[in-house]
Amino acid sequence: MYIPMFKGRERVEYNAIRKIRNLFSNEVIPLVEILKENHKKEIDYDPVTKMPKISIKNGRRYKVYKEDSDKNINTLEYLNDMVDGHTIFIDYFRYSIEKYGVNINVKGTSLSFKLNDNQDLYFEKLKSLDNYPNMIPVISIKKDYEIAKSNLKELISDLQAKKPTIAIRITDELFDKYDDLIQEFLRESDYLLFDIENQKPETKFLELEEIGLDNNNRYKKILICATRGPLLNSRYPEKGVTDLIYTNTKAEAEAYNFDGFGDYCGLKDDLPTISGGNKGAAIALFYDAKTEKFYSYVEKDTSLGQKGYKKLVPIIISDAEILDENNNCPVFKSILESYEVGNYGGWCTWKTYCIIRYIDQV
Repeated sequence: MYIPMFKGRERVEYNAIRKIRNLFSNEVIPLVEILKENHKKEIDYDPVTKMPKISIKNGRRYKVYKEDSDKNINTLEYLNDMVDGHTIFIDYFRYSIEKYGVNINVKGTSLSFKLNDNQDLYFEKLKSLDNYPNMIPVISIKKDYEIAKSNLKELISDLQAKKPTIAIRITDELFDKYDDLIQEFLRESDYLLFDIENQKPETKFLELEEIGLDNNNRYKKILICATRGPLLNSRYPEKGVTDLIYTNTKAEAEAYNFDGFGDYCGLKDDLPTISGGNKGAAIALFYDAKTEKFYSYVEKDTSLGQKGYKKLVPIIISDAEILDENNNCPVFKSILESYEVGNYGGWCTWKTYCIIRYIDQV
């Protein structure tokens, strides 16, 4: 089983989900980390005339929409439509400054920001999944966000009463503390998502043996990790295979009798920042299932920023025999179509390509 993991960013992860949702199944179940609420756009009507309010900008007339509020939140409905009703893990994401730094776009993580200091609201959000049978609530336990065992038992009980499947996502350093509770309460239909973050599975062999080779565990066990570190794009090879992205999670999960694995599909485990800037090395990453490696293409001139893709695309296309050997890669097809009309894409485009290519290959 494969669990592709997505940060809730509209122009990258959500865009990719829409394009590859046909690949989701009982063996490929996405996990979405919700960072902010989505709001349904509603036209604002004049209370007297009952006509839509109009604003005028640069001589053009525009309908006025109501401001976002708790009354027009439609996050779960929005996600359900996005995955076309497929089974999906929902992780209401909370973050620590220590791990993700201070340059975080609070607007882009507005719900996470609220949840960081409000455990009751976090519990409420998990319980709000009741109306969606295909959504699996993920209780996340990690540094800075531990849950008192008495509260955790009550939360698990409440969720299991209404959901046939739930999941606990826990980081490796906290597993021993909660192991007895996990063993007691998780059912055969439930999941343990054992999260080793940016560490390599080989360094966690004792924990993997303890969890994976224990035949008394009723629940399903998934090994998840962030396979790509925080290195700058410019550190990757200009052209060729790279070892800077870890690609052995699947094999390690199988070796220790886990039921599956999960990762961020070749992207970094990061959050929206205050400003991405216009500079930096343009990078294109292509996962190859045959070699279980990533091919890296980088424009080293960082002054070009995303304009560097104009120089990269012809080089990528020239490697068609390697990257599109069977002439069936959906990403390569999109690259060719865009190239023909003079469109080379930007940061979001190539992150989306990375996700789609990876899941298609897996």
